[in-house]
Amino acid sequence: MIKIIKDKSQITAQDLSEIFFVSERTIKRDLKILTDKKAIEYIGSAKDGYWIVKK
Repeated sequence: MIKIIKDKSQITAQDLSEIFFVSERTIKRDLKILTDKKAIEYIGSAKDGYWIVKK
């Protein structure tokens, strides 16, 4: 998932859920885990923000 986020920083949880064939809730839980581990960070507003891969 990190590679996809790195390649497309403005990807949404809905887009990721379609790529991985899981629910959007599952993706949001996984994104929170990665955020808590400081592997990724979301910058900006919910509408116009983007992801940064830190690790």
